[in-house]
Amino acid sequence: MVRVAVQDLGMPHATSVYQSVTVSVGVACTTPSDAQAPKDLIEAADAALYAAKHRGRNAVVEHGLVRAGDAGADAMKMAG
Repeated sequence: MVRVAVQDLGMPHATSVYQSVTVSVGVACTTPSDAQAPKDLIEAADAALYAAKHRGRNAVVEHGLVRAGDAGADAMKMAG
């Protein structure tokens, strides 16, 4: 909703391929646990933001964290 709202403002941006201001958003979510540090969530959100920008900007990318034992993971890993 935020991405669309900003785009709908139509604020000029001469150097953008969209010719207007846009927003890229990285979202991360996890269930709190003692096995994860707060920095893990921040790093996941940052990775999602870079993925959104890599897709051409003006995008939203969600990044979930998978803990050891979830989905057969051997060690904590990030899933995109």
